[in-house]
Amino acid sequence: VTTVSNACMNEINNRDILEKSILVLGNGVDVDYFQPDEKNERYNDIILYTGRLDSRKGIMDLITCAKYVCNNKPEVKFFLTGNGPLINRIKNKIASLNLQDNVILTGYVNRNELLRLYQKSTIYVLPSYYEGLPTTLLEAMACGIPCIATDIEGNSEVITTEKTGFLVPPKNPEVLCKLILDLLIDPQKRKIIGDCGRQHVIETYDWRRIANNTANIYQSMLSNICH
Repeated sequence: VTTVSNACMNEINNRDILEKSILVLGNGVDVDYFQPDEKNERYNDIILYTGRLDSRKGIMDLITCAKYVCNNKPEVKFFLTGNGPLINRIKNKIASLNLQDNVILTGYVNRNELLRLYQKSTIYVLPSYYEGLPTTLLEAMACGIPCIATDIEGNSEVITTEKTGFLVPPKNPEVLCKLILDLLIDPQKRKIIGDCGRQHVIETYDWRRIANNTANIYQSMLSNICH
């Protein structure tokens, strides 16, 4: 049995539903497609979230954070892609906080539009409460964008804070806000973290590496059967 992360392996083991051993294979990303653009030019003051708009993704915390950030830097824009069951609650909260000019709900975006958002945004944020191994985080890191994610299983397997990205406590918009504001005024740190994040994804989560590991598992199984 294979799974994408230690977080998923632990969840399966804790439920005691398998007697077999579990191998952590990892998740993958196409690092040749998801990469910085040639000029590596990003817009200033663009915060990006990509993914489903549901409760376990922490979107309401991100909007609260947006209010704090925009109180300090009114020019900052938050782009939230995707759809989901929280869409009406999100719209109502944006309106109640008077953030209509700062929080942009893009809805579904295609793969090419998603790539451009990764390449042009200033910071990527994943404020979720639960993850297995988030593909969106791998995509963002592969594009060289500095990433902030909540310090939960799944995210913490991908990010080493202050090296390949940043981890913050879940359900804490104030801490998230402070980190965003600090990064917005430090382009050198953003560049260093973004470059290190991409290199980590190339070395660990490139689909070619995942495919090779998968092939090795099948080869090992076949060898055991033959012997």
